[in-house]
Amino acid sequence: MGAGVAPTQQVGEQLHSAATMLPVKKSPPTYRTVLAKRGLVVRDTLGSGSYSKVKLAVYIKPEDQDTQVYPNQVAVKIIDRKSAPRDFQEKFLPRELEMWPHLSHPNIVQMLHYFTEGYRVYMILEFIEGGDALRYIQNKGAVSESTAKSWVHQVCRMKMSIGTCCKSDVIVAMEFAPLSTVCSLRLCNLKNFEE
Repeated sequence: MGAGVAPTQQVGEQLHSAATMLPVKKSPPTYRTVLAKRGLVVRDTLGSGSYSKVKLAVYIKPEDQDTQVYPNQVAVKIIDRKSAPRDFQEKFLPRELEMWPHLSHPNIVQMLHYFTEGYRVYMILEFIEGGDALRYIQNKGAVSESTAKSWVHQVCRMKMSIGTCCKSDVIVAMEFAPLSTVCSLRLCNLKNFEE
């Protein structure tokens, strides 16, 4: 052993120098960090499910970056692929990402952009103030028969109008249930459907 160095001090120094040489494992950035780099500041949670959440974000264009430009407020659907079932990742998600950007109808939330970073998929969506059908019914109570008929009529007209661009049966069957609180295709601005 070295002269004047206690054995425990020498072992401690060896352990310290070995620890500083080990690579430090970085944890992945949070969704807030990822979105902030794109000028999106997360404000509130609009909804959540077992493997996704929808956040309200405010867009503040970074001055020093040439990034995608969004409206002032957007909804961001964040899908955690580590938690999502395999069939969702292999069948539904690719179909949703392929078809949704091509859908254009006043009663369909517009997908503005999407990207993947790490194990998450981020969908930047049009923000609709009124929320989805389930929240509307929870807040206002049961709707009248005429309002319900109007909603169904709107969904049917929408289904007919999008039927030419994609597999609309798949979209309507999977997305137009009022119990789907984080649904990606929502009835927009439900106030307009009332009598």
